[in-house]
Amino acid sequence: MNQRKSQKQNNKKVRTEESLSTETKREFSNLHFGLLIVMILFIGFIVYSNTLKVPFYFDDYDSIVDNPLIKNIDNYLKIPALANFNDRFISYLTIALNYHFHQFEVFGYHMVNIVIHLINTLLVILLSIFTLSTPVMKDKFDINNRRIFSLLVGLIFVVHPIQIQAVTYIIQRMSSLSSLFYLLALLLYVKGRVVTLDTENRSIKKIFVASFFFITSLIGLILGIWSKQTVASFPLVVVIYEIIFLREKNKKLNLKIILSVLFFYALLGAYYVINYGLPIEADGISRSDYLFTQLEVMVIYIRYLFLPFGQNIDHDHQIVNSLFNFSTLASFFFLIALLGIAIKLIKRVPVVSFSIFWFFLSLSIESSIIPIRDVMVEHRLYLPTFGFALSIVYILFNYIQNSKYRYLLFSLIALILAISTYIRNDLWNDPIEMWSDSIKKSPEKIRPYFARGSVYLHNGQFDNCIFDMQKVIALDKYYFKAYDNIGFAYQEKKEFEKALNFHNNALKINPNFASAYNNRGVCYLYMGSWDLAAQDFQKAISLNQYYTDAFFNLGYVYFYKKEYQNSVDNLNNALKLNPSYNEIYSLLAANYIYLQKFDLAISIITFMKQNGMNIPNSLSELMKKNDID
Repeated sequence: MNQRKSQKQNNKKVRTEESLSTETKREFSNLHFGLLIVMILFIGFIVYSNTLKVPFYFDDYDSIVDNPLIKNIDNYLKIPALANFNDRFISYLTIALNYHFHQFEVFGYHMVNIVIHLINTLLVILLSIFTLSTPVMKDKFDINNRRIFSLLVGLIFVVHPIQIQAVTYIIQRMSSLSSLFYLLALLLYVKGRVVTLDTENRSIKKIFVASFFFITSLIGLILGIWSKQTVASFPLVVVIYEIIFLREKNKKLNLKIILSVLFFYALLGAYYVINYGLPIEADGISRSDYLFTQLEVMVIYIRYLFLPFGQNIDHDHQIVNSLFNFSTLASFFFLIALLGIAIKLIKRVPVVSFSIFWFFLSLSIESSIIPIRDVMVEHRLYLPTFGFALSIVYILFNYIQNSKYRYLLFSLIALILAISTYIRNDLWNDPIEMWSDSIKKSPEKIRPYFARGSVYLHNGQFDNCIFDMQKVIALDKYYFKAYDNIGFAYQEKKEFEKALNFHNNALKINPNFASAYNNRGVCYLYMGSWDLAAQDFQKAISLNQYYTDAFFNLGYVYFYKKEYQNSVDNLNNALKLNPSYNEIYSLLAANYIYLQKFDLAISIITFMKQNGMNIPNSLSELMKKNDID
């Protein structure tokens, strides 16, 4: 009897020691878990540290450099109507804030993009942990393995080269920012559902906590849609997540939630279609042709996830006009087989099943029946990469039993991906090399030639610019922007007659091209034809009321024609559109001096001095003549 009692006490002691050991291990794991998260985020920063000086690329010019709306922060002080999902308000607000603080210094823009990427990495880690803690998965991994698993998912996500275009290409923060809200909304939803699944311990406090998570998840969804409309697939992801991971203890689905989400989604979809119609961006591509094309593109996307080599800033994938091409049909059957595998694995390998569904759903808006001009771009894979990382880590984690070999393999994969990302990012620092790389890979596509030619123009390499723009015209004789750029190059070479000829050709093709009128007006300025220049600037303004340069140029013409009040009016219009346009202030001050409005002149000059603006010699001499300090 005493022996049994002693044995029980010993067993109790052992269990207590095991319990204490587990707690100590857990505490130790908490500390290391936090440090490892920081290390992964640091690795992410390192692989993008060479992007902080990457210049603006093609859409950056339309959306940032030449976009008058982002140059005045007041345009984003009013929240749009809840139903207005088309203006990407949150994304442009962040761009406007960047412009407000940094103007055209790219460092600040890139820092924001990198921070968004690192936040997303943190969200990916947390979502992975929560996924492994759901009712279906919680018995398959202990807490330490959940953490290690989640860290590896975050590591693959943060260093994968396919993420580059969404991080390094400034305006494509729309993809990473909308992904941030997408991941956050799902994370909050899962947290709320896990609280409601605890049926044994229900209380008012738990109801309140669950409600908080659901409401904040909805807010995240709205912010995501205001960042980019691709977040519209979120409700379907919730349904899949419910089916795969959030089953009750009796393994039954919560049909009330699933049907409620689907009904709500259908209601929103119907509202949007009735009021706005089914979206379309590219009029020249039918919905069926776009869908057939996307079948091939999605297979290529999968290849890039597994083997990310041969990346291209501007892919040239031809439009497919029929399902019954060999490659299209093969792609169709491959994708159907992949979906079949996802359905079959729902119960046996839920993580891999979810990853496959995640890939399709996160691409569903941009790779379905909504025609978009660019049929294949890499930044669309930003969010799908989470599903890829989740499945790869799960497969290797489960099928390589030896932990040393497992972590050695993960280290090797992460190192290769990180080095590839860093090297690819280096290429982004040299636009000439980047576009030359794209020309090699897309030799029949117009945009790489046009983009490289535009860089040559900006760099003052006018002959190279003319060569590339001539190549553009050879590919498409109606590409009016190329004619205009050639004209600009010739006027910089002081060959004004040639310049006028090309500007005129651009306007013959497109009589409503405001930029060509402005550029031709500058050409007339060089030639001393002030009246013709004024007419062109006025025409440019009539076509584009936000054309800051045209207002400034017209103000410049009126100044030299000594029509000072007309000059002031146009310069003030330019200043309203872009308060950071520093050249306006000196010309405006000179106008006020000639108008003998010295108080206004002095206030502008004082403002210029306070903000470190350069005072040109012509204005300095004018100030001296009028005894202005």
